[in-house]
Amino acid sequence: MTTRASSPIPSAYKIIADYESLRAFILKLLAPVEAKHALVVPAGHSNHLHWHIGHMLFAQAGALYLWSGAPAPYGKGWMAYFGQGTGPKSYDSLVPDWDELLAVMRKHSVGLAETVGPRLSAPLGRPQNFMNIPMATVGETFPFLMAHEGEHIAHIKSLRKKILGI
Repeated sequence: MTTRASSPIPSAYKIIADYESLRAFILKLLAPVEAKHALVVPAGHSNHLHWHIGHMLFAQAGALYLWSGAPAPYGKGWMAYFGQGTGPKSYDSLVPDWDELLAVMRKHSVGLAETVGPRLSAPLGRPQNFMNIPMATVGETFPFLMAHEGEHIAHIKSLRKKILGI
């Protein structure tokens, strides 16, 4: 009797675990960043670290909650600050501060299998397609979220180097 190799397609829970690992990596990159540094926009950049973190959280809220009609666990008004096409110029006194963004990122970077797992097959209000990744259910948004955050990691690393020299 031959044994079958494990499936080349990872399970949704493996992808969620990988997403949580990616978030842990991002949080590690951000650990040495102080609030005053998070608001610096160096030459050659359109946004600062603060905006990138808020934008990733905004995308997560959309993909895992709002697109399927579920309420976002944070930041209903974040679209004005962190949605596509926004930037630091759209900030006002109500924008979440650096420490709040990091706390939200820490909280919503672990336990996603328990929080979102029961809704993985929930349909999105309408199919989405970002970064050439088609999505029709909550579970199908994780590859997009990973690709999106991977794109922002490049910006985070570049900003850290320009601002902190690391």
